[in-house]
Amino acid sequence: MGVNIQERVVSISALSKLLHKIEDFCRKERFSAQLQVSFADGSECVAVNIDEIDSFLHKEAQNVIALKLYYEKIGNAGRYVVKNTTVAALKCEITKDKFVVSAQSKDREKIDFTDLLEELKSTIDHLPKKYDKLMRDRYKSVLKIGFGFGLLAALLVMSLPMLDARGREFYAANAFLYILITLVLAAVIGFVLVTVFVIPLYVELLSTNDDNEICDVAIAEKVYFAKHRKTLSWLDKISGYAVIAGVVLLLLMPIVMIWLF
Repeated sequence: MGVNIQERVVSISALSKLLHKIEDFCRKERFSAQLQVSFADGSECVAVNIDEIDSFLHKEAQNVIALKLYYEKIGNAGRYVVKNTTVAALKCEITKDKFVVSAQSKDREKIDFTDLLEELKSTIDHLPKKYDKLMRDRYKSVLKIGFGFGLLAALLVMSLPMLDARGREFYAANAFLYILITLVLAAVIGFVLVTVFVIPLYVELLSTNDDNEICDVAIAEKVYFAKHRKTLSWLDKISGYAVIAGVVLLLLMPIVMIWLF
């Protein structure tokens, strides 16, 4: 029995949380542990505990390509013949595309992995999906981000001439032209912003295999994936408010200028 993460995004913090759940259970049951970390340059090391792996993940995540955890419980094989053997074992294999946990117990009354695996599944169920609404509606999101932030930037630029009396007089006499120029400038600025800052994030997130069997674990070249998704989600949310604020200001500015001058 075991668990396998599919179509999910696993950040460093989420990965650490999952690993600590495993170690806490195995420590409580007095399992022996073998924790191996593989690096991009081909080197490997054996970690003492999950805290040491945490240190690698927070400092060298871009160089970590795989984690292999093996926990084992040794006991007597039978009632009459005393022989040491593996009575329970848990394996965990982690790469940039995979998180798999498998466990087996010869005596579930003594070592039962059910609660641990259910706890891991519960945590996994709360991880963000790779192809969520934000990814599916990326074209709409890019347009909204570009227009929202582009409009606010354009309004700021177009307000500068109003510091001069001649600029205020011009805007007061040409309200429609003011709106038109502002919208054109917003489109130009928005296009530059999304081309430089937003689209590259989507391109990177979509550059990997879209196989439904794999996940995105924040190690190796996927180290920034969770961060990119968080950034895009924040931009998408804030841009909605930016669009509303920008449209209101755009409509109010000529009215205010005409009223004042």
